[in-house]
Amino acid sequence: MFLKSELNPGLRCCELVYRMPFNERFTMRDSSINTLCMIIVLAGTLSGVPAMAQKNDGHIVWSQTSVNRYSLKMSNKHNNQWSAPEMIEESDNPIIVPTLSAKHGGDIYVAWTELNGDQGRIRYKIKRNGAWESSQELMTATSSDMAPAIIIDSFGVPWIVWSGSDETDDDIYFSRWIGNQWQPPERVNDNDEWPDILPSISVDIRNRITATWQGYNGERYVKYSCYWTGKNWSQENVVGEIPLESGSSDQDLPDFIPEGSQGSLRSGESKPIRKFVKPAPIRSKINGG
Repeated sequence: MFLKSELNPGLRCCELVYRMPFNERFTMRDSSINTLCMIIVLAGTLSGVPAMAQKNDGHIVWSQTSVNRYSLKMSNKHNNQWSAPEMIEESDNPIIVPTLSAKHGGDIYVAWTELNGDQGRIRYKIKRNGAWESSQELMTATSSDMAPAIIIDSFGVPWIVWSGSDETDDDIYFSRWIGNQWQPPERVNDNDEWPDILPSISVDIRNRITATWQGYNGERYVKYSCYWTGKNWSQENVVGEIPLESGSSDQDLPDFIPEGSQGSLRSGESKPIRKFVKPAPIRSKINGG
């Protein structure tokens, strides 16, 4: 169950605190409140279009704050060049863990969590024909919703997953965009007593949708996964352990992304999403660094 967001000045990040069984705490340090969390999606790699056909195109979205005002920005990559940052949204409330997906040469769907006190709500925004529509809240029946992930399948249908709390535990939910709206949310994981958090979603060249998340198994958090059968979600399976630390790299990131930024990069259709931390440059003590 998501408890609260705690700004940690020492780490320059926001800590997302979850309640675990036996009064333990699981903390995901999310730096997006201080210009620090983003996700990169290379156009085509998440929509069933072969990545090689458009390997130089892409999008990156991130959130940042300035004088108690929170904003969401995006940049596009074309011909190996990133565009100037574009303002997408501003709010008095913290904007964290943004995500996006794009249709080939078409619409862009952006989603994020907006915090109001200890509660999170999923908001989304769509860019059609070169213009942004007004942001909307994704309507759910849960009390708090966190960490959305979005994908567009081979037929151009957007899918979104997130972790929602019913004040007893956290579960993974999903929805699809049908017509002109998101369908009523449904649960992805088994309905058990343990928390399930931090989902991701992907599509392969056969248009098979796979959801992956972190779930508590009574002893520790492990990685679970299941896939969409065409009618419902398959039985969830444990697919691996949770790494203790993410690797650090600034590969493929535009220069205007601040040092210390955390996020995820997908560099090819057959490659998994790679988490990154943009490291600060090494400063020599001799030179006063």
